Amino acid sequence: MTRTLQIVNGNVVRSKASGRLVSITDKAKAEQSLKRLLSLDQPSGAGLDALIGTVPDNEFALSVQGQQNIRQAFDALVRAQRGNQLAQRTTQERLSTIQRMYFVPANFGGGNSKTGYAFRVDATTVAGETVSTGGVLVPPQG
Repeated sequence: MTRTLQIVNGNVVRSKASGRLVSITDKAKAEQSLKRLLSLDQPSGAGLDALIGTVPDNEFALSVQGQQNIRQAFDALVRAQRGNQLAQRTTQERLSTIQRMYFVPANFGGGNSKTGYAFRVDATTVAGETVSTGGVLVPPQG
């Protein structure tokens, strides 16, 4: 079993009671790994933020690109977990497969406005537990 620091909104979490840094394991660690994967730029992550503000020829193409980015980053993470940390991580901490995924572009403002999107990924750990994350990313206004 390995421990990692809990991160919320990009900040390391401290216990309100003790002031110490909070560490997580098992399913919480797998969920945090999935969130981190989706928030990082390529090649380490899915690079979803790079798709914000694009004006696609069609929404289907952007949806396919978003799903490809997620799938490639997820597969790379699973390979890394199998390769160099297999003995250290528990089956609850290692991701296995994507159960469901959606990536839906949304036009904010009509016409040729820049595009944002909603996304969600439900994944399974090696132990069979489900971890999920998702969100809505919108282009900057102005």
